[in-house]
Amino acid sequence: MTKEDENIIVGYECKNVIHIPRPSPDLPDVHLIKEVIHHKDGTLKPNIRLIKNFKRKIWVTARTKRNHVQKKEYEHIDNLMEFECTQSDIVDTVARALDMRYSGISKNLRKMQNSPYLYGADVESVCFIKNSYKKKWPTLFSKSTNCAFDTETDMLHGHKQIIIASAFFEDEGIIGVTKDFVSGFLNPEEAFKKAFKNHNKDDIDIDKVTFFVVDRNIEILIRIFAWIHDKKPDFVTIWNMDFDINKIIECCKENDYPIEDLLSDPSVPKELRYFKYKPGTTSKPTASGVLKANPPQDIGYVVIV
Repeated sequence: MTKEDENIIVGYECKNVIHIPRPSPDLPDVHLIKEVIHHKDGTLKPNIRLIKNFKRKIWVTARTKRNHVQKKEYEHIDNLMEFECTQSDIVDTVARALDMRYSGISKNLRKMQNSPYLYGADVESVCFIKNSYKKKWPTLFSKSTNCAFDTETDMLHGHKQIIIASAFFEDEGIIGVTKDFVSGFLNPEEAFKKAFKNHNKDDIDIDKVTFFVVDRNIEILIRIFAWIHDKKPDFVTIWNMDFDINKIIECCKENDYPIEDLLSDPSVPKELRYFKYKPGTTSKPTASGVLKANPPQDIGYVVIV
């Protein structure tokens, strides 16, 4: 078998899909796909793919068949009309398909979904894309990859800003520190290697760990997230995520650096990048009405980027 034969692509595995809504009428509706390319020789290559103006489907009961007032569990395809649209246009498409363009709920997809004649509108476009991968390459599967990220903040001078950040992926790592934090060391890198050796319980190869010193903490984040984007892990995990995400938000604001540029994959056009953070619910009422704190694993923090 030649090297060229070994590098033949046998298929693509979809790990995740993110919908990037159209921010204005003159820009495309975009889906960002994190996929894994499977080669004949067994090698796997992570890849980012952007699809513009992907058309998803909805189905509406034909006007001559609208003789029921309750939703059916299913309907014969011959009784339905099929419509295609981008996910950004689904509200207007549903309103038009149901002849509701001039009704009071024409901008409310959830209310229009109560119609007994509408099918498929509650299925997100990302599901259509994932399903298309699965139908075409049903046997391709790989273990998901994870990158661990962490920050440390100042507890001595009172500013509580980020002074250290690190990321580790598979057998590689990167650690950045501010110049102020290591100002007392003649050779910060040697001091780091000595400390790393003393605490290296997992026997990590220090030659595969990049250490760097910068003037500003925002430079730590820029360099580390550029490294993460280059590695293309399936997930980035953070212990006590709420603390670190809020510190990243603070750091970007203090340095007037767009957080969407920091966290978005570089392949995403600048005009389509965005960031939203949804803090989780830290407590819930018991049956007796008393608020009880949720354990960390039950708090659903969500970063949308």
